[in-house]
Amino acid sequence: MKQLTRRRAIHLGTVAVAGMAGCPVGQSDRDNDGVPDQEDDYPDDPAVQTQQRRISDTRNIEEDNWRYYDLRLTAPGRIMYEFAVEDGPAIDVIVIDQAEYDAFRNESPISPYTDLTELDSTGATVRGPVDSGTYTLILDNSNRGAAEPPANLSNDVVTVDFTIETAQ
Repeated sequence: MKQLTRRRAIHLGTVAVAGMAGCPVGQSDRDNDGVPDQEDDYPDDPAVQTQQRRISDTRNIEEDNWRYYDLRLTAPGRIMYEFAVEDGPAIDVIVIDQAEYDAFRNESPISPYTDLTELDSTGATVRGPVDSGTYTLILDNSNRGAAEPPANLSNDVVTVDFTIETAQ
């Protein structure tokens, strides 16, 4: 039987405390959410741990058109996106409840999530908390939002590079 030395007792105490904290010895948890950083997709954000969906692409959007993406969260989380218009006029990036998408298509009034919506812009990084539910993110090159394509009788195509993420 090994004798319990002071050094071994301190080591065992450290292991016990780390085990109770939910984080194995030698693994950090910078955001104190109880998930070790190596298992946490967002080690600096205590509100979310796991990436649910990531879309990264470059799209050409014709004048008077838009692209939309439905984003579903089964628990409260975050929607995050960044975009840059590589060519063409400014666009609107609008986040609405999925149920409002028909209103948007029919040019009826909508109630966008203002903290998650970027109007008349050529680029931004946006992130914000949301409840569980299904949301629609729209990359808009039409006159439905604040940005409007130029009235020059030309098809002003927008080339936009973007990344969209949802996390819980």
